[in-house]
Amino acid sequence: MSKKIVNFGLVGFAVSSPLSLFAAEMCIAIVVIGWIFRIISEKNFQWKKSPIDIFIIFYLSSQIISSAISIAPVHALHAMIDTEWPMLIFFGLINNCDDENLLRKVAYVLITFSLVASLYAFWEYFSGWDVIRQKKLAGLPEIAHYRAEGFFEFYLTFAGYQSVVLLITISLFITVSTMKEKIFLSSASVILFLSILATYARSMLFALTIAAVIFAIMKGGKFAWRILVIGVIIFAMISFFIPSFYHRASSAFSAEENIDRINVYKTCINIAKDYPAFGVGVENFLLYYDQYKVPENKLRSPHNDYFNVLVNSGIVGLVTFLVLWSAFIYYCTRAYFAMRDSFSKNLLLGCTLGIITLLFGSIFQGYYTDIENSMQWWFVAGIAMTIVVNKEKLLHEI
Repeated sequence: MSKKIVNFGLVGFAVSSPLSLFAAEMCIAIVVIGWIFRIISEKNFQWKKSPIDIFIIFYLSSQIISSAISIAPVHALHAMIDTEWPMLIFFGLINNCDDENLLRKVAYVLITFSLVASLYAFWEYFSGWDVIRQKKLAGLPEIAHYRAEGFFEFYLTFAGYQSVVLLITISLFITVSTMKEKIFLSSASVILFLSILATYARSMLFALTIAAVIFAIMKGGKFAWRILVIGVIIFAMISFFIPSFYHRASSAFSAEENIDRINVYKTCINIAKDYPAFGVGVENFLLYYDQYKVPENKLRSPHNDYFNVLVNSGIVGLVTFLVLWSAFIYYCTRAYFAMRDSFSKNLLLGCTLGIITLLFGSIFQGYYTDIENSMQWWFVAGIAMTIVVNKEKLLHEI
């Protein structure tokens, strides 16, 4: 029964996370409850170690220390819990899932319901109206349409989420053999990519370009490079008919267009100079904002996960954050090249590329601190590390 509860929570998260924040949070709770029932019923607590557990401990320790010694420790510690609790699904996956069929089901369900979100995004893009929240959507001066948000409340959040699913979809397309699956995954890849374009999210276009190059290098051969070329052609064709896509993408290279971000980064650096070791505590940025902001600054959040961690927990926190995700990529990549099983291998590739995409996108936007993206971040990392842990024996066969 406990295993069924956990499985229900995992599949439920794949269903709900593209559609509803509350439902996704409840599904994480269901996974944890099922895990607790399993421990009680078996009268045995066994922790299945992952290679990055120690790095997670170092990172969390830096966040706790920086928050505890800050000028608002209660607020900071509460904010830290608010930010980091989604990692529960990471540990829930590793300690309760060793069934490849379940991972296959989770992956396909995630793709399917992300497509539902894509269709709603197309409605938003052309109508400019969020039916669920009964609100007018944001636009930009140079675009003729509106910035799609899917079922989320922010277009960048939606773009980050869809980008991760897109990379998983493309990676799985390589491994399927039936025509039905090939048609589904190829069609899904195009729809997901178009839904990302509908957000006009420059950070994700940049991150997807990097991920596509890495994908082509890791897979090798002509096919992977064709995927990259196809993406460029689709973007070029759409930009020809709807020039606002090109104008929005090219604005990423304009200092004038990005002056607000530049100024808020300067503000972060000003704070970090005075609090270099452990920062000012999680989410205490605004307490120091007026004192350290540059005169022209208009943004009231770092808009960059790395500057955010630097301000929150200083150089110690930033180093532990970078080491954590570098270690994740290292162990996933090592396992990928050692594995022979086609499905698990390519699912691992898609999840790893998804995390890499979020890491590059985080240069220009706070994805880790956005709860919808953070939950997906740890969910996808959990799938990847579950594969690594369960396939560890393959590393010793080569």
